[in-house]
Amino acid sequence: MQVTKEGIERIKSANELAAEVEALLAESRARETLQRDERLRTLAASRLVQRSSALAERLADVRLRDHSRLFNTARIEAMELENLMDCALATVAAALARQESRGAHTRIDYPKRDDVHWLRHSLYHRANRSVDSKPVRTRPMTVDSFPPKERVY
Repeated sequence: MQVTKEGIERIKSANELAAEVEALLAESRARETLQRDERLRTLAASRLVQRSSALAERLADVRLRDHSRLFNTARIEAMELENLMDCALATVAAALARQESRGAHTRIDYPKRDDVHWLRHSLYHRANRSVDSKPVRTRPMTVDSFPPKERVY
């Protein structure tokens, strides 16, 4: 993170930016449960990508007032916020690319698992914000494999 004295009027605390991320995620979850039309879901997904990208760009404007190196919790929170933003962007991109429901990636427009097409790992590339995938190894190197099956609670 770059720490400069310029742009003091645009200072945002890490807590304020984190609260905006939480509000965005809450709004996204509420919107997803209410919308059933594919066109609206696509629009909501693109808006989620735009807004999360905008928040990531605003993260570059976060500045620290306290520049001490000892017990500086604001510095730690700012670094954690950077890491969480990268994770959030990766999660949004991977969830939109995956056209199935699997574990925590549950989608109402794709309610079932699709092991034929989606039994693979999602790989997020931060440099160009793209999603790639690689196949899941079903043959273990040292232990017996567990066949994929739907979770039942």
